[in-house]
Amino acid sequence: GFEAKYGDKMSSVLDVQYKRPKSFGGGFSASFLGATAHAEGNVKDKFTYVVGIRYKTNSYLLKSMETKGTYKPNFFDAQLFLTWDLSSKWSLELLGNFSRNQYKYIPEDRETNFGTLQSSHRLTVYFDGQEVDSYENYLGGLTLKFHPSERNAYKVIVASYFAREKETYDLQSQ
Repeated sequence: GFEAKYGDKMSSVLDVQYKRPKSFGGGFSASFLGATAHAEGNVKDKFTYVVGIRYKTNSYLLKSMETKGTYKPNFFDAQLFLTWDLSSKWSLELLGNFSRNQYKYIPEDRETNFGTLQSSHRLTVYFDGQEVDSYENYLGGLTLKFHPSERNAYKVIVASYFAREKETYDLQSQ
């Protein structure tokens, strides 16, 4: 269960606490499936930032599927979290997130053998066309915090979310 501040024990809660870095740092990793990078820092104990990007593709994993074709899925996202301490009691936070997932599939002709030893058959299917799907998500949030004491904090939050989906295909088989 969760604490009472989140509701009853059947509540579903995701309580994210973003890092407020004390100094500059970062990281980078890369593989055949993608890459990630992030940077973080603190400017005069008044402004902090955490920025990250990721890119991933599953093309190598999808080459073992039964229906052969050109699979080109790729995923990209970026996130940033900025904080400004305006005074000892006021602060401003900005959260931004962007993600784009694209899937491209061009099927190749396929032969399937089936039946028994006495009666074996072969089916050949010819494909034309392709399928291209794209999904984009944008999220932004701005928070103004007033913390008059150690135990009290008040927030005004403005948030926005936008999603764009595009699914196109012109596949045919014979």
